Amino acid sequence: MIKKIVFFVCASLLFFSCEHEVSNRSLIENYIKAEILSDYQALNNYDYSIPNTAEVYNREIHTDLNDTGSKSYLILMYLAGDSNAIQTNLFANMVSVSKGMWYSQADIKTIALFDGCSENYTGGAGSKLFDVRANRNCTSSSLNNYRITNNLPSWISSGEVDTGSYETLSNFISWAEENYNSTGERKTILIIGSHGFGTQGTEINLSQSNTIFDSTSNSFCPDYTTTSSGTIIHTNEVSLALNNAGFGTSNKIDMLIYDVCLCGTIEEAYEVKDYAKALIYSPNSVPGAGFPYEKVIANIRPKSSLFSLGENTVKLFAEQYKNIKCVSPPCTITFVDLSFADGIEEDVSALADFFVANSSYSFIFNNSSYSYLKYISEINTSNVNYKCTYFITRYTMKYFYSFDLGYLCDKVQDYAQNITDSEKQEELETICENIKTHLEKMICVSWRGADIYNNSSNSYTVFNTSRNYYGITIVGNSDSSNYNPYAKTEFAFNTDSTWKTLLELLYPEEF
Repeated sequence: MIKKIVFFVCASLLFFSCEHEVSNRSLIENYIKAEILSDYQALNNYDYSIPNTAEVYNREIHTDLNDTGSKSYLILMYLAGDSNAIQTNLFANMVSVSKGMWYSQADIKTIALFDGCSENYTGGAGSKLFDVRANRNCTSSSLNNYRITNNLPSWISSGEVDTGSYETLSNFISWAEENYNSTGERKTILIIGSHGFGTQGTEINLSQSNTIFDSTSNSFCPDYTTTSSGTIIHTNEVSLALNNAGFGTSNKIDMLIYDVCLCGTIEEAYEVKDYAKALIYSPNSVPGAGFPYEKVIANIRPKSSLFSLGENTVKLFAEQYKNIKCVSPPCTITFVDLSFADGIEEDVSALADFFVANSSYSFIFNNSSYSYLKYISEINTSNVNYKCTYFITRYTMKYFYSFDLGYLCDKVQDYAQNITDSEKQEELETICENIKTHLEKMICVSWRGADIYNNSSNSYTVFNTSRNYYGITIVGNSDSSNYNPYAKTEFAFNTDSTWKTLLELLYPEEF
């Protein structure tokens, strides 16, 4: 019996020494005080089950994401909190990851760059690096024990970096990969946490007015410390950062998680398709607390595939926010397999080209007697105005509109039934079906909560019960009559598709 006890204690200590902190007391003392035993029970009895909140389609086609071989992970957290009302939540996200790592049985290394804006908030001002450790009792103060203070890289040695610069993002990724994944054995997951404002190219002039961003503040990671006018990472600059960090078509980063608002567009996905395997993002607003990191990380196993990680993230996000009233319409989240993004620009171009060549049909996009349309009950089959409440993705500020691309195709196909020219009707229906088929391959799983303010039904699947092509938006018009991100030409989808040509036809005052 004594041999069995000693064996159990030794085996348990070896297991926990890999990822969990243990005291320096003797094995017998640890066993008598039941510290190892209680840890073992907690590890195996936590309730982090995955809810069935979102339907998964076409699981078998995502072969690039379904590798279940034994693996370890490098989680990189780029937490750009040098702006209004976000840094406390971002600091708390590190705490959640620390707790989740404790419950996970996988080999996980987490490195975070945190950029704060004020000493009055959790985390304090300045830019800091953290080697986040597994700790089920982690608190904000505990994170101080994980702060990296020795041998800091030159790009952060001053104590303040510009997290609104893609060069800082690139420096962080390169440094972390070199120091914590030099052999390339770890799967790299990059989390970008900050404010987000949707698709944008370059040449934006930010302005600061009581730390509230104006209508031209688009894309993500605003930083107001390093320059008086502010900086921000634009859509096209994410790919630049990844490229500079050594990623590309033959060496893609494994997963990107955009914990920012409004960036769940086809434009953002297309921009990084040659640099990343998978992308998780939201077409709408993300509540301030962000993603449920503790549960997401806790459910990573030694043989977890990227697909299961993405699926779990969507389902846990849905569980956390299914009853939340957001500032804008419902919480949304989408998990994209970027290996299927090639060619989507051609399908969308075909739609744009059809309406440019047949401009008499284009009235369906912007001719409405409603100032604020409702989904299904008030929207008619010949109108797909961007101000559709159910699929709107904006705040109440003056931003451009975007709407669900799959939904757009549904409504255009409805309209096509009214076209008397049978060849034109068939052409338009085929174009829309091609886009939906392509989206169905790209989208692994997506979820949309109930529009509580307007009492609309819950989830994408209520409207789309047999296929999964909802969950990615595309840029439309603005509400300021003088601004559209497609007026710029730097981001890839703008350059490679003819969507801008249609927008110019529909909304010439914005170009």
